[in-house]
Amino acid sequence: ENKNQEKELDLLDLIKIFWDFCKSYIFKPLSVVIKVCVRKWYIFMIAIILGLALSICIPNFIVKENKAEIILRNNVAISPSYIKEVEGLSRMNRGRLANILEIDQETLKDLVALKPHRVISADTTLVNYMIDESDVMKTSEGVSKYKMHSNMFALEVLAKDTASLSIFADAVIDYLNERSSFSALNDRRLASMRSELNTYRNEIKVLDSLRYIQYFTSDANQVVLGSSGETFNIKDKNQWIQSDLMALKSKSINLEIKLASDTLAVEKVTALMISDMYNNHPIKTAPKYCVIFFILTFVLVLIYEYKGNIKEWLKK
Repeated sequence: ENKNQEKELDLLDLIKIFWDFCKSYIFKPLSVVIKVCVRKWYIFMIAIILGLALSICIPNFIVKENKAEIILRNNVAISPSYIKEVEGLSRMNRGRLANILEIDQETLKDLVALKPHRVISADTTLVNYMIDESDVMKTSEGVSKYKMHSNMFALEVLAKDTASLSIFADAVIDYLNERSSFSALNDRRLASMRSELNTYRNEIKVLDSLRYIQYFTSDANQVVLGSSGETFNIKDKNQWIQSDLMALKSKSINLEIKLASDTLAVEKVTALMISDMYNNHPIKTAPKYCVIFFILTFVLVLIYEYKGNIKEWLKK
């Protein structure tokens, strides 16, 4: 019984100690804060109004940063190569950058920053994609959750003037297309595609002639197609498959379209997406300014209200 009483007393003591702590260090300071805020409410209202006013006025005297993003497809090399190239551009001094991008120094003054981003997808098919602005692919969680597109990357441009955004984006795309390492790979890609197209056209001619297989003599030779390596014995009419001709024609048409449209090393996937807000917009800055002014005002009011106590405490 004595042990149980001791345990009960210990528990009650713990509760009392906790309650005293809450009263001294939580409820009492909180009551002081509430009393000061209620008693001097008009001062805090003035502070909040000043914060709102400054959040509207200050951005007009600070450089506005207009943002634009564009997703690009790289037909040669892999996206990290292009990301590395853009990172190199972003670190260059303005004089060298103006020469490389072929932009005059006056226009380049509007440029704030160039930033490359990875393009990632949450599904394995990589059909849906998004810009990795937060660099989630640099974390282990991001690597396990997302897949990176090896043939797409994004370019972010920050500039003072909205009109300059497209100038800078187009200049970077032109530079990447003219870069010797990428243009040489692209020339080889196009040459390979033309060679493949010629092969398809020759094979289509062969298959077109086989459509009249009934006119071939029984001692006709076998025909071997170059792309598939498949042998057609024209003695056997059953080996003629119309779908093979249609498949080759489809491949040929797709390749012709690709040769006509995908001629550059870097192509635009989306149009330039310009943000209608900037870093110093009042909607973004108003809460920050109001909180800062409220805290500063509260500290000053608290010092004024308890200046006597502070003096006594300093004398000790």
